[in-house]
Amino acid sequence: MYERYGPAAWETHPAAPEAPLTDPDPEACRVRPTVKCLVVRDGRALCIRWSNGDWSLPGGGVEPDESVHAAAEREVREETRLDVRAVAVLDCYSYFLDRPDGVQRNLTTVLRCEERNRRPVDTDANPVEIEEITAHEWVPLDEVGERVVGRALGDVLARHVGTG
Repeated sequence: MYERYGPAAWETHPAAPEAPLTDPDPEACRVRPTVKCLVVRDGRALCIRWSNGDWSLPGGGVEPDESVHAAAEREVREETRLDVRAVAVLDCYSYFLDRPDGVQRNLTTVLRCEERNRRPVDTDANPVEIEEITAHEWVPLDEVGERVVGRALGDVLARHVGTG
């Protein structure tokens, strides 16, 4: 399962399902391992809002020297200040990003994470140093797949909505 989008598509993302998807030339495509983290509390998943208005799960790139579990824990801590433990791999998917420096294929692992120490997340102000994140919200599990940007991630979450 994959999708392709870039800066010009953010306004209309996700693209229409009938839009043709074509693989770019593998020789011209960078591959980047990434993680998305499903943190559930009281039947709600923690989502973040980016400065462009898109909602997603916390997550980001996997560093060369770390596992996907370690990356998930680090990314949640950086983006939300929550201390979590990655407990299970739920699924994987990939998508292409058209970037100014070329096409990037993100290979994304979705992990279920549990809070080590339950504490509040400031949902009114920018609670982290990452300026592109403007808000956090605990979204009901049955709505999170529709809230997040990206057909692939939405499909993954729809399959795993009962994990909370």
